[in-house]
Amino acid sequence: MKTIQIGAFDAKTHFSELLQDVIKGKSFEILRRGKPVAHLTSIRGADNFRVAREALDYFRNLRRTIAVSRAEVRSWINEGRS
Repeated sequence: MKTIQIGAFDAKTHFSELLQDVIKGKSFEILRRGKPVAHLTSIRGADNFRVAREALDYFRNLRRTIAVSRAEVRSWINEGRS
């Protein structure tokens, strides 16, 4: 679902309504003077993001520790196509 942008003043004024929308699955980016300063999202969404971020970091670090040439990767791809 797309993140909805809302100004800080409107977020403060309509906070309880925003919480109800978050419960329904919506996500908000709160802006101050047109610049993003915070995200309002469900805890479930935050947990999913955290887990995905940790997995991405793990694979990036793994990629740095494994020395594989492009030729080896190409060879593996070609083997899989046979």
